[in-house]
Amino acid sequence: MNESDLTIEQAYRAMFYFLEHEYELTKSDELGGMLGSLSWQVWEGGHGPADPAAWKDWLEAARKAKAIGEDASPSYADSIVCNDSGALTGQEEYSAKELKNILSGD
Repeated sequence: MNESDLTIEQAYRAMFYFLEHEYELTKSDELGGMLGSLSWQVWEGGHGPADPAAWKDWLEAARKAKAIGEDASPSYADSIVCNDSGALTGQEEYSAKELKNILSGD
């Protein structure tokens, strides 16, 4: 299987399983909390992350990833740009810092 065989939902689940594995290794409370809001739920009439806003965020992240050349390897927490002006909102800046801390193990 190559990467292009994944649907957007499968790619989301792959990201979740990767983070879940990292949690099992580190037992990070921050990562555990993140996984709680990202866990995939099935309910009558639909399915998606426990936190519905996470799906919107995931779609935006996937859009950004597709827009970047295949040979690029940006650090998401260092290079995220979430609006046309290039500025982060307070929540986006906080989220980027939290993600950077999680990924660096701080």
